[in-house]
Amino acid sequence: MRDIQIDEISAATEDNLLDLIERIRPSWVFFHDLRDPGDPSETAGPLVMINDVPPRPLFTLQYISLEGVQEIRYLTRTYALTRYRVNAPAGVILVITPSFVGPGTENKPDTGNVAH
Repeated sequence: MRDIQIDEISAATEDNLLDLIERIRPSWVFFHDLRDPGDPSETAGPLVMINDVPPRPLFTLQYISLEGVQEIRYLTRTYALTRYRVNAPAGVILVITPSFVGPGTENKPDTGNVAH
């Protein structure tokens, strides 16, 4: 299953990630016993991780806008367990966004030098 790249994301007309994935990668969300990926009571289907934040239920994708998303990947159950230690029988949808943590223009990176 091919990842969703920035060019597909920027060309999309959808308002949220769930709608985008349902349109261009429906096999990521419509399989097994999953009936409605937008239903908060639905327990089937893949989990969602944003960067490396702990996993969330699939329905949270409908609350994530496309703005700032760089890439979306589908991780198999085995890869999610091996790489992220997340037990997700239906896999994981990994949303990659720019990191908001780190030195900015006003915060210089820590060099380890002690100021005197």
